[in-house]
Amino acid sequence: MMSRKSFHTVTMTKPRRITFSESSNPKPSSAKYTEGKLTYAERLNIYMNHPWGLVDYHIYLTHIESRRDEINRSKECHLLETGGFTQVTLTEELTSEKIPTGTNPTIVFVSLPVPKVGNRFDNTKLVLGFDLATFNLQGYLVESETPLDDYKDLHKAWNKGRLMIDMHAHKLLGIVDHTMKNEIEILETGMLRHYGENKLELHAGFDMVIAIQFLQFLDDHADLLFEDGEWFREKYTPFQDDMREVIAASSRSSWFAANDGLAVGQYRQKEIKRVIVSGLFYGQTVDSLEQPVSNKQALKAIKAVPYDTERVSKLSARAKVIDMGAWLA
Repeated sequence: MMSRKSFHTVTMTKPRRITFSESSNPKPSSAKYTEGKLTYAERLNIYMNHPWGLVDYHIYLTHIESRRDEINRSKECHLLETGGFTQVTLTEELTSEKIPTGTNPTIVFVSLPVPKVGNRFDNTKLVLGFDLATFNLQGYLVESETPLDDYKDLHKAWNKGRLMIDMHAHKLLGIVDHTMKNEIEILETGMLRHYGENKLELHAGFDMVIAIQFLQFLDDHADLLFEDGEWFREKYTPFQDDMREVIAASSRSSWFAANDGLAVGQYRQKEIKRVIVSGLFYGQTVDSLEQPVSNKQALKAIKAVPYDTERVSKLSARAKVIDMGAWLA
């Protein structure tokens, strides 16, 4: 007669916590804890990883944007004051001069968990913000020995933060426009890294997640930040969607490859062959044989980012007229 095996069924209970529910069989000794006892970093290490031991940035992006619609994103905007972070709402009426004395002019709007050595997460966060005085998009690396679960925890560790990204919004838009229209292959190494706008060595996927979050913030407040909000959305929302699709396609393709038994190196070689196949024909459409290009010219071409001068000048005028401000909630 066969003996009954001990087992537990896994069920989902609000708020999205996995728990073990008792079956009619004895409780196995291996089921000693529920996910509720895991730290945030530990949960990321379980659910963000690909079978190859790498971070799946499609799952990562989906996770950090979960339940963050435009209303909730606006509620996450905070100003740093001497006593801590204060929730604010961006407005057109107040100028930056009316931001309370002792307040950092940077609006903090999202904290991203940072993968460390071995693609593992700890309590390190990259906190993204927008400087009201300089129109710069910023990224602060904040490391802590304890979890940074809310703005109160973040304030305690803020003095350990280091400014790693500090770039004008105009430059980000120029980089995105140039990359997505002309050199999308830059995404493989990361736009911010390629143009020297990030002091950190980050995965290309994480680099793209940062760019998406910056664009999302500008999109949410386009009517305030730009003279023509609709122009901004028509031009840059498709780029944002394209980057999301690149991340999703990368995830989808790599999971199928892993399911087929390919190692990451084998998958890479397979994909390179596909690029070469298309490149053999596309390369013939480029006037590369007419005249040689020096190394100096090639480097200059890579780093040069064309701007939409008409729109930039309007944006500059807009910034001077209405300097950004905030109503304290």
